[in-house]
Amino acid sequence: MAKRRSVFAGLRLLMRLWPWIMRRKKSFIIVVALAPFSALFLMLLPNTIRLAIDEGMQAGDASALTLYIFMFVGIFVAEFAVLSLQRYLMAVLVQRVVRDLRHDLANHLITLPAAFHDRQLSGVLVTRATSDFDALSESLGHGVFGAAADLVALAGSLAALVMISGPLVFIALAFLPVVGCLIGLFSRSLQKAMLFARAKLAVLNGFTQECVAACATIHTLAAEDDAERRFESASNAYRDAQMKSVILDSVLNSIIEGLSAIALGVLLYFAFSSRAITPGVLIASVACLQQIFEPLREFSNRIAVLQGVFTSIERIFGLLDTRIACGGDTLPVASRGMIGARDLSFAYTAPDGGPGRGIIHALSFQARSGESVALVGATGSGKTTFARLLAAEYDSYSGSLAIDGAEVSGLNAEAHRSRLGIVPQDPEIFQGTIAFNISLGREGIDAAAVEEAACAVGADRFIARLPLGYASHLDENGVNLSQGERQLIVFARAIVNKPAMLILDEATSSLDAASERLVQTAMEALFRDRTVIVIAHRLATVRKCDRILVIEEGRIAEEGTHHELLRAHGIYYAMLRAFVDREKRSRKPV
Repeated sequence: MAKRRSVFAGLRLLMRLWPWIMRRKKSFIIVVALAPFSALFLMLLPNTIRLAIDEGMQAGDASALTLYIFMFVGIFVAEFAVLSLQRYLMAVLVQRVVRDLRHDLANHLITLPAAFHDRQLSGVLVTRATSDFDALSESLGHGVFGAAADLVALAGSLAALVMISGPLVFIALAFLPVVGCLIGLFSRSLQKAMLFARAKLAVLNGFTQECVAACATIHTLAAEDDAERRFESASNAYRDAQMKSVILDSVLNSIIEGLSAIALGVLLYFAFSSRAITPGVLIASVACLQQIFEPLREFSNRIAVLQGVFTSIERIFGLLDTRIACGGDTLPVASRGMIGARDLSFAYTAPDGGPGRGIIHALSFQARSGESVALVGATGSGKTTFARLLAAEYDSYSGSLAIDGAEVSGLNAEAHRSRLGIVPQDPEIFQGTIAFNISLGREGIDAAAVEEAACAVGADRFIARLPLGYASHLDENGVNLSQGERQLIVFARAIVNKPAMLILDEATSSLDAASERLVQTAMEALFRDRTVIVIAHRLATVRKCDRILVIEEGRIAEEGTHHELLRAHGIYYAMLRAFVDREKRSRKPV
């Protein structure tokens, strides 16, 4: 449930935006400097009306009436020009502030370690980076800066009423505390309603993203009806939550309208009771009262918008304030690729934040520079987890894990990963050119390095057949490439920075037989002159390695070369027999 937020708490949230506003200091100063001119013109307009009526029309002075009419038109045009310029600069300021903040959040999310992303739904994070910023962009100018403009207009109108008729200003002042109390009461309810609605929107977006990502699976399993029911339930929950804020906003606006009518009636009563009030004073006073209640009506309309701003800021900075340290400050030395694990143990964090089930238990082994080591074992035995520890995605392990004598938990994670080559199980292809997909825009990787890496893994042969070569555009997930071609692109990406250590995480598990034959030659280039950690089930990949470690429940159960483990007739032998039997069954004609 959302906690109550006071006015001061809301202002403190707004102040979180101050560093980003100060990046656009010039625009902000101009917007603020224009505010007094806006108030001045609002103060002069009713007084000009009073003078035109009393000293022009009532006195029968045509020249004075003409003068005041021209004054009124001039003041009106000046006010229009000032307000237009102020609103334009305000819109530019808001868009630039939101752009800078969105950029900083995106960079922050990318730098957060795997321990954070493991506990987050990707749909919720997408909502933070899109919908919350859209809401902030739409409502920051209309809500925050608009509310500030309303306060300036209110001050100018009150000053104008004082100049026209001092006693009548007390009528307006008598209603202001009532309006303020109503706005305060409704704002707390609106804040809770909008926080609840945003939470429901995040759930809806998360489920939508899951459905889109798993669309093929849903069709295959004929689960469309269930997906539709769940989507309808999430959509209805968001609609119901949103309606609460709509109803509250409508009720508050109606009450403000009623108070405005009552105040006008009270003013007219006192005006007709006092014979000293001139027609010009009466008409100008009514105009001032309308000007006073207009910003109040607008402000009541902005309450929901302001709560949307506060909610968006709270959620955005909830992510920006997230600090999960991973790694240290030690820069890796010239890498030789030596790996040492001693009594290494690791457990993922449980959903409640406590320690989860142990994945790796007292694992110890050494890998020499240039050696290839395969990790094999059942699913869930800890093979991929060990690879992620090597890549410094987690540093909450116990025992020791060192690369070239430097503890992984103490290395600067970004600098360490820049010296690694990693081939994940699912090849990730981004929208862009082939050259970009190999280099990923990393510093120090030029066109020559891209072509050299592609040539090393044999990707240059199919790239040369494309009309644009390395400038050929790839669609999302590389759907315009075959499986084998996508894998070759990922292989080239892994070695383009000439790493001394390479991690292959089930690099060929998703390939069919034809695609696997295509990449086997490339695998030889990957193994050349570097330390390689291989996680694989395929016989052709594992038997190339200098040493094989059989992992069972996070511990090393067997260790040796391919032939040594076969002669031992242990776990590895049984796994290999099972693999061969599956391959034979899959090749039998139907």
